[in-house]
Amino acid sequence: GVDFGGPIDPDGVWTYRLTGLAKDGDQGWDYSNDDRLYIAPALTIKPEEGTSLTILTDYYKRDGTGARGTPAGGNIDIGTFLGEPDFNRFNT
Repeated sequence: GVDFGGPIDPDGVWTYRLTGLAKDGDQGWDYSNDDRLYIAPALTIKPEEGTSLTILTDYYKRDGTGARGTPAGGNIDIGTFLGEPDFNRFNT
């Protein structure tokens, strides 16, 4: 992840901040993934003492296989995947 910012101009009237996260991960079972991307930029202007305006937004993308719980009895290895690898995906 990243989180940094600072002044844009010498007087510090304009400042910025950028926060972000990128994750290329897997769940605890076969054919699973948990990829995430988060970006949140912000821009602030302080034209005079006691006055400021901040504009901010964020973007979040997750691509992963959802957790489906465990079967009754719980005798299946945690790495076992019971779905169809080419069909068991979703995007949010």
